Amino acid sequence: MPVLFLLFLGAQMHAQDPVFVAKTSGTKVAQHSVLSIQFELKNASSSQFQPPFFKDFRVVGGPSTSSSTMIVNGVVSQSQSWTYSILATKQGKQTIDGAKVIVNGKPLKANPVVIEVVAPADLASQSSATDTKDPVFLRAELNDSVYYPGQQIIMNYKLLFKENVQTVNPIAEDDYTDFFVQPFSNLNPLAEYETINGQQYTSRVIKSIALYAHQSGIYELDPLILSAGINSPFETDRGFFGMRRMQNIQVASSPVTIHVESLPTDAPDSFSGAVGQYQMRVSQGRSQISTNDAFTFQLEITGNGDARRWALPAAVVDGDFEVYEPKILKEENFELNEQINQRKTIVYQMIPAAPGNYSISVPFTFFDPSTKTYSTIYSDTMNISATQGQKKSRTVDADSKESFVPDLMAVSPPWFKDKFWLSIPHLLLFGLFLTGSGVGFVRVWRQVREQDIPEALRIRRDAAQKALEKLRVLETSMEGLPLHEFYGTATEIFYSFLMDRFTIPSSELDEAGLVRYLTESKIDASLADRTKTFFGQCLSVRYGGTPGGFSRSEMMRVSRELISALHE
Repeated sequence: MPVLFLLFLGAQMHAQDPVFVAKTSGTKVAQHSVLSIQFELKNASSSQFQPPFFKDFRVVGGPSTSSSTMIVNGVVSQSQSWTYSILATKQGKQTIDGAKVIVNGKPLKANPVVIEVVAPADLASQSSATDTKDPVFLRAELNDSVYYPGQQIIMNYKLLFKENVQTVNPIAEDDYTDFFVQPFSNLNPLAEYETINGQQYTSRVIKSIALYAHQSGIYELDPLILSAGINSPFETDRGFFGMRRMQNIQVASSPVTIHVESLPTDAPDSFSGAVGQYQMRVSQGRSQISTNDAFTFQLEITGNGDARRWALPAAVVDGDFEVYEPKILKEENFELNEQINQRKTIVYQMIPAAPGNYSISVPFTFFDPSTKTYSTIYSDTMNISATQGQKKSRTVDADSKESFVPDLMAVSPPWFKDKFWLSIPHLLLFGLFLTGSGVGFVRVWRQVREQDIPEALRIRRDAAQKALEKLRVLETSMEGLPLHEFYGTATEIFYSFLMDRFTIPSSELDEAGLVRYLTESKIDASLADRTKTFFGQCLSVRYGGTPGGFSRSEMMRVSRELISALHE
């Protein structure tokens, strides 16, 4: 009996000839929208499938494959399919040639498909019901029309929907290679409502980023393409427990053109390179000093432009001072008023050459895109009084490696000549006294010496210890963190270590700047090359990638090895 059934099954399957067809989810679509195309092989199966060339379309998903075998009233039917999601990139009537398969050694070719791609506005005007057929669509929005290099460009991707959207997964996105990118972490959770062609949509910003152009030009960003999960439109399409199944649809934003103009050529000599809106605050050190002391103050500059582009402003002093290079003490980013702001804390040190009364201020010139002019802001004027100090060596330079040995005390004749003071019991007691006093003296001397070490030198010295401690803390919680958060934190720790260890301003922390600082510090060539390679691999975190394909434990191991080696 089983043998007869198999013979009957084979006869039925053999009697039906293989058929290979192509079909799409629509033959007339809007430019920059996503549609599906399926190639189905009926009454056969094949492991040799050759897709067509998708001219003027971009594949954004697939191929997803499926196969089935059904027996209905004794008739066996078999099918196999390959499905792609494609993005319509060019207007006009576009032809997708047929795909090919090999069945039993014979080639089969599917029918070609003609798709008319029209402008979204034209499609809407031809059918007032067009928008009502689109339960979900995606829109990209800019906060302005013209920008300048270094200015913050805010890009919002807004999802508009009439169906309940249960899942959203990115499929493809521009790589933003011409921009520095900072994502917003705090998105507005509140939904808004918009009416489009008489239809009400719920809208929500699902992604927001700040872009900073490296140079002027016209840039076109590719669409963001998402897969959105919505309820299946068919009542009969329910699961085993009566719950409606979810239908995944692809949506894409329109490409975005960004115009970045060149900065005006009339920039003053004091122009720092900053573009945006900025504020400045100063914290003054002691105003009464001697010519042996350093006058120290901190400057805090906050703005919404690209903080990597501008140079640290120089102090203006109305006297003769030995002025040292300003150093970045701290950098931080924060979100305020729907913008990303950067704050730099800079420390300045200088020594007066002669006694006198002096005033010091710091100007900072930037280009303000809102007024299209160069503006200069000034710190509060700091007044100091310097008196003549003792004639001795001095230094505050954070890069100086000199240390000072105090003058030796003159040798005085012994106070006592009585041999009692040289007796063994007295010498033992006196020795204990000196030991205790010596320990206390050394402890106090070390504290004083620690206070005399310039801040920047202390930062360099403690860079590895601080970084390794941060990695230790990260390791205790790394398995519970999302991948992007773990790799982002580990990368930030490594980059902060490089800036602290080699006193690299954040504006110079790129591959060329890193190589220069490693060379100046006389780091071994092989170690410098490993550091540069790992630094470059970590850049992939900006785009959601994994540095070097490392696992979490490998990321921790390589970071520790390099930090320890660079500290030696």
